Amino acid sequence: MKKIVFIFLLFNSVFIFSQKLKLPKGWNLISLKGKPAYINLVTGKVTREFPKKVKENLDFIIEEEDDDDEIFDPTITHKIKKGETVESIAQKYDLTTDDLFQLNNSKVIKELVVGKDIIIGYAHNMEEKKAFLKGDISVLKHEH
Repeated sequence: MKKIVFIFLLFNSVFIFSQKLKLPKGWNLISLKGKPAYINLVTGKVTREFPKKVKENLDFIIEEEDDDDEIFDPTITHKIKKGETVESIAQKYDLTTDDLFQLNNSKVIKELVVGKDIIIGYAHNMEEKKAFLKGDISVLKHEH
C-alpha cells in the first residue's frame, strides 16, 4: 500500500511541477540581454517578473471602426526580405539592434528567415498603427 501511495504522490508532484505557466492575454515572452523577460503587447511595458493577470490586461483593446468591432493588435512587424540583416532592418526603422533583440526572441533575430515577421514595435492605438502603415516610422519612438 505504501508503494502505491508513494507512486501516486510522485506522479502528482511531477505532473504539477511540469506544467508550463500560461501567460495572460496581451503578454509575450521575449529575450532581454539573453535572459527571459515579458512584454505587454498593449502598453509595450517590459518586465522580468512573470506577469499577473490584472484588470488592465483582461483582453486586447477593442475599438470600433465603422459598424464592425475590430480587435486592435498593437504589434508592428516587418517581413524579412532576402539579403536583410538585423542591422539593416534596425537602420531602416531608426532603431538599434538592441531594440530588435528586446522585442523579439533571440532565436528569431539570430536566424533571420526570409518571409517571416519580426516585431519592430507597438502602437498605442489604431491611429498610430495606421500612420505607421502609411510610412510614418516616428510612431516607433514613443516611450514604453
